[in-house]
Amino acid sequence: MTQQVTSPPPEKKSQVRKISSVPDSQAPFSRRSKIALLASVGLILLTFGGLFLKKSPDMIHPPADPVALTATTVQKNALPVQLPDGSGEPAQLQISGSHTIVYEQNNALYFVSTPNGTPQTIEAPGYLYNRAVPPLLLAGNQLLYSGKGLWVTNISQGGHAQQVATIADDQVVTSLVLSADGRTIAWSTAPANGQGIVRIYAGPLRSSSLVYQHLATNCPCFRVFSFADTHQSSGQTTLLLSNDQGDHQNSASGLWSLSVTPGVSHEPQSLLSGNPPQLPLARTGSTLLYSTSNGFVPAPTDNSAPDDVAALNYANGLAVSTLNDSATALQTTQVVLPEQRYTPNFAAYHWVMSPRFSPDGKTLIYVLFSSDAQAPFARHSALYTVHLDGTGAAIRADKPQLLVTSWSRFVEPGPWLNNDILTFYADNAVYAIDTQTGATALLAHLTTYGHVVAVTGS
Repeated sequence: MTQQVTSPPPEKKSQVRKISSVPDSQAPFSRRSKIALLASVGLILLTFGGLFLKKSPDMIHPPADPVALTATTVQKNALPVQLPDGSGEPAQLQISGSHTIVYEQNNALYFVSTPNGTPQTIEAPGYLYNRAVPPLLLAGNQLLYSGKGLWVTNISQGGHAQQVATIADDQVVTSLVLSADGRTIAWSTAPANGQGIVRIYAGPLRSSSLVYQHLATNCPCFRVFSFADTHQSSGQTTLLLSNDQGDHQNSASGLWSLSVTPGVSHEPQSLLSGNPPQLPLARTGSTLLYSTSNGFVPAPTDNSAPDDVAALNYANGLAVSTLNDSATALQTTQVVLPEQRYTPNFAAYHWVMSPRFSPDGKTLIYVLFSSDAQAPFARHSALYTVHLDGTGAAIRADKPQLLVTSWSRFVEPGPWLNNDILTFYADNAVYAIDTQTGATALLAHLTTYGHVVAVTGS
């Protein structure tokens, strides 16, 4: 709410002289009486003002500006997280060497080097921002990104971008994944207007080919979730697909496997279903993390969360399961985070965001947040870790452990630096955190929200 203040008309000089020339003994009020009167008037104004402000909480606590909030944090050299035992901030994480942070923001790609780097634009013709299709890091500090087709570019400034796949003007790219060895890609397209063909492609980076297609009006509308790490014969691979239900943004549910064999046609086989649909969330090796319960969360009205992730379908319960050798079924399911039963207090629900497995598959980290039941629907976040033992069907997930809590209005895990150190975004800055100790360090300050997609360096 903006207050309109109208200046009173200036007093006439003759009136000022007349009032000031009256002696105290002849004044209608003594000086003591004037003070008493002014105090009474002030008390009345304060009382009514307090009632007015009580009805207008936004005037007492207006939504903080993300840029100003982050600037204050940087100026104070404060970390956005606290240790769970109440002992205050964690230790400062010491990171040697330099790193390059790559992030996407408003239909552009940027990189910033640490320490004390300045954000630089990455050459990326044809790029279109879509959280469902983040750029992928390739060998040699190259990025594979999508938009008007698929492109490869160098991260460093002045890199030369090359197009590796084209699409029709009425198509949009809906998924893009890379195999574990970095040699094969899989991706999908769908008609922008919902009328036409959904297509799935797979193969070498510069020569992928069509492997499956179906009418967009005949859902499930498939997009690629990941490659399946299975024992495969030469020339055959298996893709894991999810259903975006015609939504080209970051929305997917259910899971299917699709065998890709040269010269042979296969149909997707259902692996994960349910009503409401379960959400595939992350995968490492043959281990799949998915939701057992999910729901929509109100978008914060103070602009603290980016619009494209503010009101998604979030997981409320988690489970892990393993793919069998042929990737035709899930087995040995284990609950990681039990789903919550109905509670009349919406703010009591917890929601999971952006789970990530470490490169070695032994650590799972995720944000667990709650949302206020009333505007501005502020979120309260914490980082949890889960240790995993064993492999394949013998995988065992330990009980989730609270790593740190955060006072930041929006927290989002980013790429791993190694098997122990994870990057994360919090209120217009990027940090690194040791997932064993909670030690944290500021890596880079951004001017506004940026989705971190890659970190390079040593």
